[in-house]
Amino acid sequence: MRPHRAFCGLPLLLALLAAIAVIAFLELHRLSPSAPPQRILSEIEAWNQALRFARDRVDPTQRVLFPVYSPAFVRQTSPDRWEIAAPLDFLDADGLPAGRKRFRVLEKWEDGKGWTLLEFSLDP
Repeated sequence: MRPHRAFCGLPLLLALLAAIAVIAFLELHRLSPSAPPQRILSEIEAWNQALRFARDRVDPTQRVLFPVYSPAFVRQTSPDRWEIAAPLDFLDADGLPAGRKRFRVLEKWEDGKGWTLLEFSLDP
């Protein structure tokens, strides 16, 4: 009879699978969705507040199409002040574009008070 030699392929395969599992576990945090940076969250919050200010000041009898958020419309002028400038499309009774104006909102964030409107303008 021949002596039985140990097969080393199976332990090597198991060691390789264990190494892959350990690496995957250690890198798991990279696969989870991360929160957007604070700057982007602040921009979106400033944008939403500017739309609230604009909706309150535009004539409610007119049909207005507000734009979708774009970083090009939002600018931080100082650490606590934001300037938002974007076009508004005015619609006629049939829902077709009747004109376009540009609104501009200058707002300020204060920790204790929240958002304060500093300036609002609606230019043709």
